[in-house]
Formats: sequence, C-alpha cells, structure tokens
Amino acid sequence: MLSQAAPDKAAGYTIKYIISCRGCNFKTLTYLYFCLIIPYIKEMNAMEIRKAEAAETALIKELTHRTISAVYPHYYPEGAVRFFLEHHSEERIMRDINAGEVYLLTDDSGQPAGTVTVNGNEINRLFVLPEFQGKGLGGKLIAFAEKLIAENYSKAELSASFPAKAIYLKKGYRAVEFHSILTENGDYLCYDYMKKELLP
Repeated sequence: MLSQAAPDKAAGYTIKYIISCRGCNFKTLTYLYFCLIIPYIKEMNAMEIRKAEAAETALIKELTHRTISAVYPHYYPEGAVRFFLEHHSEERIMRDINAGEVYLLTDDSGQPAGTVTVNGNEINRLFVLPEFQGKGLGGKLIAFAEKLIAENYSKAELSASFPAKAIYLKKGYRAVEFHSILTENGDYLCYDYMKKELLP
C-alpha cells in the first residue's frame, strides 16, 4: 500500500560540491573524485536486486518493520504507525512473494538493504533500512520497479506516505488523490495516491 523511499543524497551532495569548487586545485578535485565518487559508483554497482524467496518472508517483514519504526513516528501519530505495521503483515508479504512480486536489494556481501513490491503497475512496500538511507538506494529501487512496470504498462502508480512524497515528486510523479484513514486512538493516517507517465 504505502511506500518509503530513501533520499538520493550521497551522490548529489558530492557532485554539487565538486561543481561549486571552481577555485579548487587539481589535487583537491582528484581526491574528491577517487575517494568519494569512485567508491560510491562501485558500491552502487555492487548492489543487487533480485526476487525474494518464500524463506525470506520474515526477513522482508523485519526490514519493513524496522524502517517504519525508525522513520514513521517522525511523521505520523502512534495509531497511524501501528496501522502501517499491521498492514505490512507476514501474511501479506508471503502472498506477494508467492506471486513473484517482491524484490530484495542486497549489498556486495549479500546483506539486505531494501525491498520493493510491484503489483501490476503499482509500486508498493518500498523501504530502505535506515543505515542504508542517503545513498540513492530508494531511487535505485524506484527505477527498477518502473522498468518492470514499463514492460506492460504506460503508467506507474503508488500510494506515498508523508516521508516519501517529496522523493516521488522529484522522480516525476504527481499527486492525483489525497486519502486519510481513521486509525486507533482517533489518529489519522494520511497519504497521497500518485501517478507517473512512463516513457516507452
């Protein structure tokens, strides 16, 4: 249902810094390139996105719940956060894995870093663990999901939580509907339904 994407910060900040360093000497620019840009590119290339297996159901749930518990309390009241956790249940995750719709992002050592679910033309359950956020992995998962969707559809759709909305706007999505769900304690969970036209 609702997605969480990590900000694409790391590369952007470094590139912006290099561009602003017109007065920097060659030694400084060389250091920035070889010590920051090259390792970042290698790290991104080492990341693998593959289909999740049934045996990884609990892993996907833990990854999802850890991210929700760390990020969402900064944006939502307690009742809404609990709704998110209950919505992303082990049963729902297993159903999607069995349908071949869940993908796992791992680093070069095989450690799980993020996940995304693609149901038809809808991007769901996109989460990146807190310790991996700020490295552009959310954007990598979005691009991966869009590529899959573009094989059969002309539009990608998703429900964006508050922390994810700004990321999707930068990726070309537009909000078409606003929804709110009344949860326990009288707390409301609000989100935007968003769409994006995909290039053929």
